[in-house]
Order: sequence, then C-alpha cells, then structure tokens
Amino acid sequence: MQHLAIAPAGTDRPFLPQDDPVERHVSRGGLAAWQVKQILLHIEMNVETALQVSDLAALARLSVSHFARAFRFSFGQPPHTYVMARRIERAKRLLLSGKQIPLVEVALCCGLSDQAHLSRMFRKLVGESPAAWRRQYRSPMTSAIGNAVARLEDSTH
Repeated sequence: MQHLAIAPAGTDRPFLPQDDPVERHVSRGGLAAWQVKQILLHIEMNVETALQVSDLAALARLSVSHFARAFRFSFGQPPHTYVMARRIERAKRLLLSGKQIPLVEVALCCGLSDQAHLSRMFRKLVGESPAAWRRQYRSPMTSAIGNAVARLEDSTH
C-alpha cells in the first residue's frame, strides 16, 4: 500500500515516497532519515556479529514492535531479512576476492554460524551454492592474481 506524503514546500501536488529508504521517512510510519542512517551504518559496521532487533530498536530509540513495523515500511522487508541480505552481499565480495578463502571462514566473517548456515542462506537468496557461484563469477584474471598473492605471502613466511 502506497502512502501519500507531505507535498514539497511551495507546491500543490502530493508525491509518493521514493524507493530509497532515506527518502521514505517523509511518509508516516517509516523511520526518520537519522534513524535510517544510524541503522544502516550500524548494520554495515557490525554485520559479522550477532545483530538483535532489540539493539537496532534501541539505536533508533523506538520500541521493538514499533521499530520492526517502521523498518519494514522504510526498507520493504523485516530487519532480519535485510541483515541476512547484507551478510550474503558481504559473502559475495569475499568469494570474489583474490584469495581462495575457505567457505567456513567466509561464513564466520559474515556473522553466520558455520558453512552449512552460509550455504543454506546463500542458496535461499541467490539460488545456488556459494562454491558454484564463486566458480561461475570469479574471472580467470582474479584467480591468477589471487594465486600469485597467496604464493608471495607463503614465500615470505
């Protein structure tokens, strides 16, 4: 359901909230811009740790139930779903990095409990396993650079 927002100063026409979560705060029911920025920063800086909805609600200075409702309105999904998507995005970046990082290490760096948890969530959100996705999207040049860097690191130790 789209909510009409307050018209910009000096205009007669109402406008719909933007898809950008920072802009959605204009409508009643969503998070304020400062809350969105605070929450996004906190999630990005702490995605590898256990993030509780109650902690995010405290950052936004809202009750847990009100925060969950406002977050869903602002982001179009519940807080847990958003955090899991951010974790999988971090996993994708790690999988494409120059090094051949073991999946268990990728899982831990993304705040997931183990490799099975990573594989289950990755498959749910991306549609294929992390290993298959890495094989498909890693370029031969990236692999060659990663292998050369790993050999250099091994020779210096």
